[in-house]
Amino acid sequence: MSYPSSHWVWVGATARQRPAEEGGGAVVRVFLACKVFAFTAKMEAILTDSARNSLQQLMHRNAIFMCERLCAEFPSEKNLQLLASCYLQNNQAHCAYHILKGTHIAQCRYLFALACFQMDLLNEAEAALSPNESSAEWFPYLSRVPNGAAGHFLLGLVYRHTDRKQSAINHFNQALFRWIHCCGLLMRSSVY
Repeated sequence: MSYPSSHWVWVGATARQRPAEEGGGAVVRVFLACKVFAFTAKMEAILTDSARNSLQQLMHRNAIFMCERLCAEFPSEKNLQLLASCYLQNNQAHCAYHILKGTHIAQCRYLFALACFQMDLLNEAEAALSPNESSAEWFPYLSRVPNGAAGHFLLGLVYRHTDRKQSAINHFNQALFRWIHCCGLLMRSSVY
């Protein structure tokens, strides 16, 4: 990109003309880089909001399209989580399974386990939900069942389907205890 010998640059809230010999070109490039960064941050927020609004309106295919664009432009585990949620709500567990395999965020692990459960891959669902005690020192987020009560409930379902009754009962009790505890905290914090 070439700039004329003199051009406009922003200084504070005003614009003034500055010759290129004084370094005006560098200032404009920095200003343009800031504008591009602000635009991309806004674009990511717009795509995320559009996908969430589409999900709320039960327009799953539109939400999937928005999330696919979001993940193509701004790849992150958080965006993959939203895309996987769209796939699961559109009954495409196999798609969610493939994009979430190997993710580490607790919510992604839960969604991966849910996709595995829907596809009847119970061993993989159990592995995704089970606390990993060997890596607890280095990765504390892997040392507990992801997604709290819902994670314990799903793990209980996995154990029930694999005929491990006592383990299923233990996890159903954990889920119930966590839900009751959460409701109790909400009751105490509400103003009557």
